[in-house]
Amino acid sequence: MVLTVRNDTCQVAFLTAPLTEAAATAPTSVGARRPTGSVYSDSHQGFPGNVLTGKYTLASAQFPPFEFVTVGCSEKAMTVRVEGAGTSAEARNKAGDSLKTWRDGQDIVVTVGRPEAIRRPEPASTS
Repeated sequence: MVLTVRNDTCQVAFLTAPLTEAAATAPTSVGARRPTGSVYSDSHQGFPGNVLTGKYTLASAQFPPFEFVTVGCSEKAMTVRVEGAGTSAEARNKAGDSLKTWRDGQDIVVTVGRPEAIRRPEPASTS
């Protein structure tokens, strides 16, 4: 996974070889413009509003072999949710202190940016 900000657009791209026909026809990246006015969102699991603080924009797409990839972009941070990553996906940091990853059920969440612009939701109680 490669996270970039180019021309005021937060973008995530996956560098994988297509393994299936569905993966071969999937988009190669998903991107969201940095916010300039009001907040844009949808009700896609409350994401990225429960992770990014302040104004943000949102873009999502079906991204085989995953269910969806959603990118949130604010002025100071970006976050990505890979839905349906499964239990075999690893959530680990390999790019310094500003990159954070964690597992949320079958999903992986990746954030990068200024710490004050990112909050990690508390895990739901299982009691």
